[in-house]
Amino acid sequence: MWDITIYFNKTDGACVKNLMLKFHELKFAGFKILTYYAHDYICLEIKATSNIKQLKNYVQVLLVEEIVLLKKCQHFEKFIILDGSSEFGKALLKSLVFFEIENDYAYVLNKLDLNKDIVVDSFFEFKCNLLKYKWEELIKLTNSNSKFLNDKEVYIEFISFLLSSVSSNCFSVDLTYTNNNYVLQDTINNVTKTIKADNEEGLISNLIMLAPKQINVYCVDNISNSAFKLIYKIFNKKVNLLV
Repeated sequence: MWDITIYFNKTDGACVKNLMLKFHELKFAGFKILTYYAHDYICLEIKATSNIKQLKNYVQVLLVEEIVLLKKCQHFEKFIILDGSSEFGKALLKSLVFFEIENDYAYVLNKLDLNKDIVVDSFFEFKCNLLKYKWEELIKLTNSNSKFLNDKEVYIEFISFLLSSVSSNCFSVDLTYTNNNYVLQDTINNVTKTIKADNEEGLISNLIMLAPKQINVYCVDNISNSAFKLIYKIFNKKVNLLV
């Protein structure tokens, strides 16, 4: 029997909803999830009577992805000095949140223990100090250049600089186009991302999230000129055109 409760701040309802949707897709016998309110928390209770080891692995990955994105967004929105209402401000904030996020996932995955109840805010406060320090260094760098970042060319140069500085686990990504979707595939790390064709901002954000050393583009005819130019400016010599 596996029984764990994860305590979220009462303001984090959207994160809990996303997790519930993802957990409902796990088709395992004897697997139950329940949400309820207790004091100032939204409680997500997970119970399982079989396939426990396999379920823990699935739950851990899904949970890490959601809570890292939640806490990183909250941390950057709180401390970053940007015009969040401007197009560049929104794009830069999104890019900063996605920056090195795969490494953030790996860090938290190593820290998270699903054998006992978890209070998400306390977990990040006391167990993720090195991660928060890394985020704060990036925030400090961004804030020191914030007055220049409303210029598109400076923004692109800044993102390109960040990507050139990252130590990425992703060597190469293949970009293809299938059934009105862009598909990003990192075959070495067994990572596949699918992005709808009308979401070119999402395509660029996911490329920044993966921060590959090389991008193999097999579908240049399916990408708008403006989006491709932006990808090429950001990643420069890392982009390979293939057919």
